[in-house]
Amino acid sequence: MEEGADFIRVTPPASPAHWQAASIHTYDDHRMAMCFSLAAFNPAGLPVRIEDPKCVAKTFPDYFEALFSLAQTRTSAIPVICVDGPTASGKGTLAAVLATELGYHFLDSGSLYRITALAAMQAGLSLDAAHEQAIADLVQSLSIQFTEGRVRLNGTDVSDTIRTEEAGMNASRVSALPKVRLALVDLQHGFRQLPGLVADGRDMGTIIFPEAALKVFLTASAERRAERRYKQLISKGISTTLPSLRADLEARDARDSSRSVAPLKPAQDARLLDNSDLTVEKSVDLVLDWWQGKQPFSAI
Repeated sequence: MEEGADFIRVTPPASPAHWQAASIHTYDDHRMAMCFSLAAFNPAGLPVRIEDPKCVAKTFPDYFEALFSLAQTRTSAIPVICVDGPTASGKGTLAAVLATELGYHFLDSGSLYRITALAAMQAGLSLDAAHEQAIADLVQSLSIQFTEGRVRLNGTDVSDTIRTEEAGMNASRVSALPKVRLALVDLQHGFRQLPGLVADGRDMGTIIFPEAALKVFLTASAERRAERRYKQLISKGISTTLPSLRADLEARDARDSSRSVAPLKPAQDARLLDNSDLTVEKSVDLVLDWWQGKQPFSAI
């Protein structure tokens, strides 16, 4: 390796046999991050991890976005972490934080069903079997974007609209329609992009990404989940009661776990995580530890 006043030159190994998977600590040096990131194009096809990649912001904030726009790789080689679980288990929060920590894309699949239900109702379609094909056809024309924690449907911010209790119940109804679920499969697969994806839902590890390297099934007691949802709704000024919330959660659990198509259940190789008594931070640390254990390089 040769270091100059404003550059670092690294001569790669002579043959693929000499390459090794590696995790590079940048020491907050943007040149290290940029230079060693090119090692990801190594002829041996081995993975390379850049620690603290945000240091490139000093000179080239969009460096990795530009790099990924040029990179080509097999879709199956793009890492995926699945976080599945019942309503109000905290899977959305966990998945979003994981995506941020890892710099991965985020897929909130539950939002897709909520958005589809909203779009169907806006189009005058009832959420039942009689309108199943029409709703499935409607999915093909939807423009859905997840941007900076907000959700947009055909250019309109629907983040708050799809987070109501009614929207949640409607999502469960539309998700029970096989043709609609099939129409959304390709859409969900499209979120699998470099450098990786954290997918949150109910069937990410069993149906959508069965080959994912890490599958987490997150749960908590019905009592604790009802308490969390109660605090969330009260903070938004929405009146409700703990008994009614618990009854709704248990009813939805029963419906989701007994449906004929993609019932709610952990994948056979999923890691089970009961977060009834865990903070978000502890849950995140635990899953990151599991993820690190699957990497070809050790943590630094």
